Amino acid sequence: TPISQHDYRQLQQELDDIMSRLQLGELDIDEAVSDYSRGSEIVELMKQRLEVAQNTVTKIQNLSGE
Repeated sequence: TPISQHDYRQLQQELDDIMSRLQLGELDIDEAVSDYSRGSEIVELMKQRLEVAQNTVTKIQNLSGE
């Protein structure tokens, strides 16, 4: 199921938080690996949401004859 816009924004914020923690370089190796793994999951979820949105736009354009 596609994630909602609200969920997308939450994922984006979580990814931003993860990136900030990783950039600070103050995490131990286990925390860094865990954050990196979660960040990768978030990126995939966001890609899926964007693909759904693109498909929706394409369908609308096709229906309107553009």
